[in-house]
Amino acid sequence: MNNPKLYKKVNNVQHRDVIHLLERFSDMIKWRNDGKDSVLDIGCGSGDITSNILGAIMPKSFKCLKGIDKSPEMIQYANAHYKSSKVSFEQWDVTGEVAQEMAEQFDHIFSFHALHWVPDQKLVD
Repeated sequence: MNNPKLYKKVNNVQHRDVIHLLERFSDMIKWRNDGKDSVLDIGCGSGDITSNILGAIMPKSFKCLKGIDKSPEMIQYANAHYKSSKVSFEQWDVTGEVAQEMAEQFDHIFSFHALHWVPDQKLVD
C-alpha cells in the first residue's frame, strides 16, 4: 500500500500484533548496558508503529531509531509526522544492496509485517 494516511487509519491489526510480540518477547531483547542502542525497523510503513510502539520500549538514552520502507510515499509521511533528532526514516528496498552507511550500524533489527512480501527471501541480506 502506498497511501500512508489510509494505512495508518486501518493498521489496527499491525498495532495489536506488534504490541503482543514485544510484550511476549521483550525479555529476550538484550539492550546495551549504556542504553545507546541503535535500532532498524524494516518495513516501517507510515512510521507510527516504529515511533510510538517500538520507540516506547527502547532505552530512554537510545542512539537512533531508523525506519526503512520501499514506498517513497510512506517515508515522506513518516518523516513529516514522526521524525525527530533520534528517529528518522529512509526509502530502501531490502532486496537491494546494503548501503555502506547502513552496514553493521545497528544493534537490533526488527521487521514486523514486511518480509513476507518479499518473493525471493534469498535477496534479503
